Amino acid sequence: MSCGIFKLLGILLLSYVIYGVKARQIYGRYRYWGRMFGRDEEPWLYWSTIVSYVLLATALMFCFGKL
Repeated sequence: MSCGIFKLLGILLLSYVIYGVKARQIYGRYRYWGRMFGRDEEPWLYWSTIVSYVLLATALMFCFGKL
């Protein structure tokens, strides 16, 4: 049962990433708090947040999902 929750969290995170790519902005951590990053205003922070969320979602689904 606990393995399913990690896969569900990974799927939800991937769906948020897809939404963020379509909307051209995503919420991520910046210094002490979080904020929205736009693809046109801050491309480096935007794409690094996208990549880290995809890596986290992959780890949730495949690494933690097999516990």
